[in-house]
Amino acid sequence: MQNRSQDKIEKERDPLQRLVSMAPHDKELRLRLAKKLIRRGRLEEALEEIRAVIRLDSNNLPARELRLAVNERLSARLDDSTAGFSGPCAS
Repeated sequence: MQNRSQDKIEKERDPLQRLVSMAPHDKELRLRLAKKLIRRGRLEEALEEIRAVIRLDSNNLPARELRLAVNERLSARLDDSTAGFSGPCAS
């Protein structure tokens, strides 16, 4: 797991991230960045980019579909991490 300073350094090195920071209203760039983050397993960061696209264009179907797919993957991660948990609510 990376710490925050490593994440910041990686973002600064990523040319796509730099392009997005120079053109924050470019929906296509943000979607490209989101897909790249997904491939790297950085789903929470991808979701931030997808949400930004949807804020810019609430009818953006590719962004909405991608958001659904990322949410499903995040949900599956959560299910996997809590499998077998027998906390105070378990009977």
